[in-house]
Amino acid sequence: MIVGAGPVGLVLSLLLTKLGVKCAVLEKSTVFSQHPQAHFINNRSMEIFHKLDGIASDIQKLQPAIDLWRKFIYCTSLSGSVLGSVDHMQPQDFEKIISPVCVAHFSQYKLVSLLLKKLKVLGFHVGTPDGFEGSNPGCTLEKRILMGLECISIDSTNEGVTVGASFRNEGRVEEKNFHCSFLVGCDGAGSIVRKLVGIEMKGESDLQKLVSVHFLSRDLGQYLLHQRPGMLFFIFNPEAIGVLVAHDLSQGEFILQIPYYPPQQSFKDFSSKVCEDIIFKLVGWKLEDVKVVDIKPWVMHAQVAEKFVSCDNRVILAGDAAHRFPPAGGFGELPIIFFA
Repeated sequence: MIVGAGPVGLVLSLLLTKLGVKCAVLEKSTVFSQHPQAHFINNRSMEIFHKLDGIASDIQKLQPAIDLWRKFIYCTSLSGSVLGSVDHMQPQDFEKIISPVCVAHFSQYKLVSLLLKKLKVLGFHVGTPDGFEGSNPGCTLEKRILMGLECISIDSTNEGVTVGASFRNEGRVEEKNFHCSFLVGCDGAGSIVRKLVGIEMKGESDLQKLVSVHFLSRDLGQYLLHQRPGMLFFIFNPEAIGVLVAHDLSQGEFILQIPYYPPQQSFKDFSSKVCEDIIFKLVGWKLEDVKVVDIKPWVMHAQVAEKFVSCDNRVILAGDAAHRFPPAGGFGELPIIFFA
């Protein structure tokens, strides 16, 4: 049983199925997130994808052109003075001498969508808890991704693991138990699986609190596409600071990371209007077509779980459930895919 239908949970489902191991996935959310989140995929991750039904080739076809995202740019605003520009890509990243595949720049929600397509080819079905009833002898848990199920209890014995999960059914909260031989917690940095089995995190917490603003602007995308292409923009001026992640310049899709400082500030201070104003200050002019899609808080940690297995090796942590890294260092999606 896998808890968490993010990239690591879905990649693990693919790998296990390819090896003939029966598995199913429980996901707390009722829908898959469209927030871009992670985006840089390292050589090693792409090598794994290279062996998985052509996923690496699909990513390379769908990602933006390399010259549009190879630079990090430091500036006073997106239309202001450039303080510095660094090409962080090395020749070996693209020349396929050391590795048969290149690094990639591909938003997490697009990767999840691609993984789901591959899983459906293998017979996986995405559904809800009410679509699975243990009383129906024709139902099987294998190759199911059940949405809207939150893990609430874990009971391990010599015979396996019983996972208790809650879900909403016509306004009522109901519970269901699932039995499995092994449980893998792929449920992210705030892992419920990790907390339920009592595994502590070691390292530094709360290094920085940030607001992640997902917004769209084709005007900004076209401007940067022709005038200042890059992947990351570190922007500093007297009115605002932030880091802009250009997920797709041609589509005008961006994430703006804005630091904030409690107790003087809180996440609630960052309404859509406030975020739009900060975007305009960092861009250097008022965008007429800006659309704020989503605003999420996140906290930067530098922590690793004290152990990755529990309950006589029947419960395993993977991905962000086992480690919480700052973005600096260019790890991208490597750790979560490598974990799988």
